[in-house]
Amino acid sequence: MSISVETLTAALKKSKALKNPERLDPARPLPAQGVDSLEMVSIYLAVEENFDIKIPDEDANALITLNDLVAYVEKKSG
Repeated sequence: MSISVETLTAALKKSKALKNPERLDPARPLPAQGVDSLEMVSIYLAVEENFDIKIPDEDANALITLNDLVAYVEKKSG
């Protein structure tokens, strides 16, 4: 499955994991952009639900940018 940052942000917006995910810089760490730990968990859950993958805790710690999440989804669903 090939996804893009736009596909990911649309999924996050649809699931209400974040209010304005399209405003985020895909290359900057999400916590540096004001995304707190509870929102990060919501993001991981939304990604799991929307793309039918599981994100183990040990992998989640490395997924800190939208670009990281896109690459992870492509790797796990491909």
